[in-house]
Amino acid sequence: MLVALLTTGALLFAACGDDDAADSGSAPVDTSGDNSDSAAATESDTIDIVDFTYDPTPIKAAAGSEVSVKNEDGTPHTVTARQGEFNSESIAAGADGVFTVPDAPGSYDFYCSFHPFMEGTLVVE
Repeated sequence: MLVALLTTGALLFAACGDDDAADSGSAPVDTSGDNSDSAAATESDTIDIVDFTYDPTPIKAAAGSEVSVKNEDGTPHTVTARQGEFNSESIAAGADGVFTVPDAPGSYDFYCSFHPFMEGTLVVE
């Protein structure tokens, strides 16, 4: 009887090992409880301007933080809140700028004062 139990246990153990080998190409699962992906999304600190578009939009940022703006276009642009809460001022072609995020949580629509068709949204958390 003892031999039968030991044999069954060894077979079960070996079977579990085979499953791990078959899954060797799968991505590891983070069980640490650290949700750093959502923290990165919440604390975005850069907007890229490429081909007359803002990337990312909407952008999420912490209240009172600073957001960098990289103008990768060949013409000046701004990041200007529709209601006047923030303004990057003119950012020359190929240059970088910055603006301060409002302290009040909420959603803020922005645009380029030179090219009003360029629009985006800032979400302050």
